[in-house]
Amino acid sequence: MAIGRRTPGVAEALHITGPWITISLWMATLESSGIISPRDTAGRSLMFRDSSLQAHLVRDNFPLARLMRGQFSSAEILEAVCSGKAEGGHHHRQ
Repeated sequence: MAIGRRTPGVAEALHITGPWITISLWMATLESSGIISPRDTAGRSLMFRDSSLQAHLVRDNFPLARLMRGQFSSAEILEAVCSGKAEGGHHHRQ
C-alpha cells in the first residue's frame, strides 16, 4: 500500500520511519559514444565497481554489454570513460 500522506487513521495504525538506506546510481558515457539507453551498451565496454549489488544491477540492466569488473573508485570509472578505456561507466554509492 502506498502512503501519500499521514492521516489520523494511518498514523495510529503504522509506525512510519525515515529511509534506512539511500542508494545513488550514475552512468557516464561520452556524448560521442551514442549510448543513450541501456540497450545501446550491447557489445560495448561497461566498467563498474564489482560488488554483489552492483553486479546484479549491471547484469539485469546491461545484459549484452562487455563488463569490466574491478574494485574501481568512482574517479577511476569516470577517468576510464573520459580517456576511452571504457565506453561506459556505472557506479553506485550507498
